[in-house]
Amino acid sequence: MGVSFRKIVRGRKTRWEVVADLGLDPATGKRRQRSKTCDTEREAKRLRTEWETDLAQGTAVERSKQTVAEVMAYWFDTYATTKKARTQVDYRWEIQHHVLPYLGAMKVQSLEPRHITGWHTDLRKAGKSPRAIRQAHLRLSQALEQALTHGVVPRNVAKIIKPPKQDERPERPTWMTEQARAFVATAQKHCAYGPIFRLSLVTGMRRGELLGLRWSDIDWKAKVLRLRQSIGPVHNKMTADTTKNRRSDRDVDVTDALLDDLREHRRRQNEQRLKAGPAWYDLDLVFASEVGSAIQAPNLYREYRRLEELAGVPHIAIHDQRHTVASWAVGHRSQDGGGEAGARPARAPGHLHTQQQASAPPGRADAGKRDHW
Repeated sequence: MGVSFRKIVRGRKTRWEVVADLGLDPATGKRRQRSKTCDTEREAKRLRTEWETDLAQGTAVERSKQTVAEVMAYWFDTYATTKKARTQVDYRWEIQHHVLPYLGAMKVQSLEPRHITGWHTDLRKAGKSPRAIRQAHLRLSQALEQALTHGVVPRNVAKIIKPPKQDERPERPTWMTEQARAFVATAQKHCAYGPIFRLSLVTGMRRGELLGLRWSDIDWKAKVLRLRQSIGPVHNKMTADTTKNRRSDRDVDVTDALLDDLREHRRRQNEQRLKAGPAWYDLDLVFASEVGSAIQAPNLYREYRRLEELAGVPHIAIHDQRHTVASWAVGHRSQDGGGEAGARPARAPGHLHTQQQASAPPGRADAGKRDHW
């Protein structure tokens, strides 16, 4: 491999052509070259020096007319489609709304750091949050990193410019112990979906994990829920998938009181099954609609809001029940004996798992977890 240039005379016009030998294409075995014609010998010598440096550093690439949009599409088809359906939807939306309208038509080899900075500015002027800009920047950077690996671009310019810092998130609202107990008492009497919200508050399970819980996931003898499935909306359709990540596959210990609630809930569900007859969807779901299908997310939210109003507690998002569990796991324990001692998540919600294990005595990975009411 090397770089050469030659003089080209056509009539009265003299030009210089610079040619870089990029070696053999590992896929086709054909020789790859990059060439450019310059108007002056000085410009040709400067370009030759630049390309020789690129070859020495391993950053020389064959000229390509691929646009940012084409690189993003290839990355999505070869990488993003290996992710979960919900993640694919998020990726596609970010690319279509935050990347392509601004950079999609540009040739990817023409992309410079200044374009990334300008893109961030345009997104900010359009009212996009720092988090949205960071996510879009990450998608572009992932696609450019793949293009760099494939020899399409000489560098990943998205790594040169840092995205804006994410705004400090406000503290998540949580319920006081008395408020949570009031909500659970109300839900036990009036919830159309059984003990779903009590289980949420006691264990810190995610919404998708609650909706995806199957009767076969309950080990009645060991008093354990084995979380292996999640259900959530994808293109307005409730879709079953694995849990959020590998760490989310976990076993959750539950108390006799909770198991009794689940047994009573199964008895009522069996009555619904008989009433529905052939219309029943046999999906083995613990928490299901009146015909056994997955509970639609809007229906669960409406039921949750109705129970909040009945209980007279301040509104928090369903997901914030996990943060209610987390705040108690760190700072509270039941003192009056009215709790469900022994009921605990095998892993505390998300980020708490690591810090609680770190403070646990040897041999007690679950030390430091709270006793639930």
